[in-house]
Amino acid sequence: MQLDKKSALRLLGVVCGAILFYTIVEKPATAVSFVGTLFSLIFPLLLGCGIAFVLNLPMRQLERIVLVKPKNKRLIKLRRPICLTLSIIFVCAVVALVMGLVVPELGNAFGMLASSVPKYLASLQQWSLEHAGDYPQVKEWITGISVDWSSLTNKLVGYVTSGATNLLGGTFSFVTALAGSIMNAVIGIIFAFYVLLNKETRKRQMRSFLDAILPQKLLDKLLYVGNLTKTTFESYVTGQCLEACILGSLCWIGMLILRLPYAPMIGALVAFMALVPMFGAFLSMGIGAFMIFMVSPIQALWFVIFLFILQQIEGNLIYPHVVGSQVGLPGMWVLAFITIGGAISGLAGML
Repeated sequence: MQLDKKSALRLLGVVCGAILFYTIVEKPATAVSFVGTLFSLIFPLLLGCGIAFVLNLPMRQLERIVLVKPKNKRLIKLRRPICLTLSIIFVCAVVALVMGLVVPELGNAFGMLASSVPKYLASLQQWSLEHAGDYPQVKEWITGISVDWSSLTNKLVGYVTSGATNLLGGTFSFVTALAGSIMNAVIGIIFAFYVLLNKETRKRQMRSFLDAILPQKLLDKLLYVGNLTKTTFESYVTGQCLEACILGSLCWIGMLILRLPYAPMIGALVAFMALVPMFGAFLSMGIGAFMIFMVSPIQALWFVIFLFILQQIEGNLIYPHVVGSQVGLPGMWVLAFITIGGAISGLAGML
């Protein structure tokens, strides 16, 4: 009996599946090692797909307004590269803006902390002595407290020096890992460019490949689920970005009204960290409170209270409506699903 092309491919898939099942059951360590090796091999491609997904969101919007009906046929071919270049510039500009606002001020805050700690400790010691008059033993213990800042600084410098020495001792492994990471990033970026510059062609090629190895009914279901997942996830990411901009703007305006320092920088940080599920809110609050604390501890307390209230309003009122309108669900159901999913599976359940 002669097999056609589709039947041969299906038979090959069944044989490979049986071999994989046997390996998992009989030699799980080998299976885990194989999966790890396979993941390391395809990681640059997965990274490229992620980069392509992120860049495709602004690029798709730009293609609707840039050179929509050009008279010159050459401009039609240049529209996709121009929109892709503008998307890259936009994403890099957003990251550079946030880093440019946050990193210098954060460095200044650490410098202020280093210079202010001795003064704070001296004031705390003086205050403790004034209120420990009825407890001679406590007063004697407080008086005996002294910190040799010069020795502490020398120890810190020695610790950093030893850490640098250990790092240099493993220079070869460090350089190898760094070179591998850079190579993966470069391959991922190039792969993303190839995907985006001819994404319609890539879709046709993928469909032809799946059509050759899958039955038509299964292919139709797979394409339906894939398109639905893509559309929903794109809408979700768009809603997340819009919600982050709203939260950052409200934080900036509120800090200006309360006359809190670092309003533009912390507003940008809050907007950027809002894209990080769960932990982003705590990180932005902690970094912002630390920086304001270096200026005024009372204002830092007011900032924590303000941002906590704002995040509750945003999470329970604004977020369900904004994200729900993007993914096509009412705000009540978005809030219910986030609450139930977070209670069951934490971060994964919320996502």
